[in-house]
Amino acid sequence: MPTPHSILLLAFPSGQLLDIAGSLQMFAGASDELSHQAYRIEIAAPQAGPFTTSSGDRLVADVAFAQITNKRLTRTHTRFTVGGEPGMRQELARGSATDIVSRAIGRVPRIASVCSGTFFLAAAGALDDRRATTHWSEVDALKRFRSAVLVEGDAIHIEDGGIWTSAGVTAGMDLALAMIEVDLGRKVALAIARRHVVFRIRPGGRANSPRSWPRSRSATAKFKARGESNRASARRLADRRSGSRGRSLAAIAEPLVSYRVEHQSCRLRPARAHLLRVAACSRPTRTWRPSLSPAALDRCAAWIGHSHAR
Repeated sequence: MPTPHSILLLAFPSGQLLDIAGSLQMFAGASDELSHQAYRIEIAAPQAGPFTTSSGDRLVADVAFAQITNKRLTRTHTRFTVGGEPGMRQELARGSATDIVSRAIGRVPRIASVCSGTFFLAAAGALDDRRATTHWSEVDALKRFRSAVLVEGDAIHIEDGGIWTSAGVTAGMDLALAMIEVDLGRKVALAIARRHVVFRIRPGGRANSPRSWPRSRSATAKFKARGESNRASARRLADRRSGSRGRSLAAIAEPLVSYRVEHQSCRLRPARAHLLRVAACSRPTRTWRPSLSPAALDRCAAWIGHSHAR
């Protein structure tokens, strides 16, 4: 049986709960998938024992920061720091986590951060002349904090020379899955993503910053106009069928068209065409229902995007 990868996660009171639990759950999922311990996980905090996160929930630290010796770091494969307010800035001022990061450089093969935990890496000099990302709300602050860091504000996660950084909160799960794929292969990473009902790779590469999300009136009007055009097309196609078949077809097509237009799916047209082909082959009845096999339903769902995971 292979030796488990050792992970040391640096946490602190009033840190973000999901920064900690989200990424660690992905690593724990690897052990579930492989039926043996793939990762050995330890949580370190200023003091060993229970500590309270920013949500008010309590976690338990296995070890205290003072117990993290250089010898212990040489036995560690991956070292994480997390973020979250107000704990991140309080711990950054104390300097204990930054000191551990500094000693980890050259001793730990893989150093990583989730969310604003990037500031600990920056303070230790681990990100100088390296590409890095952080939570969208901290991008400008990180640039001011350490000008030598090559900050990319629109990335979900970045790896540069063994240093891994991720955007806010749930992006830590994306980061963990990427690491698992490197360690254990794509098949295992995909299986863990499916088990936890998340994408292995977010479709389209979601922008980190909400500044890039469509919010203007012109963009909204554009989406509405496109939706009306596609709904009209669906109605015209339905009108070509007779009786209740056409009415039922319109009832099926319009919600699908509207949903995918709003989500800018490139699979809308093939999905709609597939549904219409199936509908054309169905027997007209008083209450029309498509005679779809489970396999055909799966193909439709995959085209539309509901069941598609990359």
